[in-house]
Amino acid sequence: MGDGRPGQYLDRVGPRRVAVTAFALVAVATVPFAFVTAGTGGAVLTVALFVRGIALGAAMVAPMGAAYVGLRHQEIPDAGVITRVAQQIGGSVGIAVLAVVLQHASAGAHGPSALAGAFDRAFWWSAALTALAVPLCLLLPGRPQPPPPARTAPTGEAVDPRRPTV
Repeated sequence: MGDGRPGQYLDRVGPRRVAVTAFALVAVATVPFAFVTAGTGGAVLTVALFVRGIALGAAMVAPMGAAYVGLRHQEIPDAGVITRVAQQIGGSVGIAVLAVVLQHASAGAHGPSALAGAFDRAFWWSAALTALAVPLCLLLPGRPQPPPPARTAPTGEAVDPRRPTV
């Protein structure tokens, strides 16, 4: 995955389609964890974790890539700081909400079955909060416009479209 293909795919189809699909997959892949009991085996959860991991990777790359669309070179460091702060705050708030849900649901839990029920509730919340991100992804840019064809100078050399010809 480190060879640049995900970035090329993102450039070809646009961040909106990737993010909508990825967040929907994360939500769906979270649902099996809401059905875990004290005796649940690990095979289904392993597959769900694998799918969820791939989808989470795409879900993070698409919005982060979209954050830099249309920026001038000098604006890129500011966008990097803003996106990183947003990730930190969003992650912290999300974890705090899920921890409170889990704590509240497990308050009277005695035994593995009752504790599994508390985790079920927390995973349902996680799936629901992830699903809420899907419509927000529709605000991301769609497919990028193809670049204009390069002009040629009278000598037949390509002209840099950023530099006016004289």
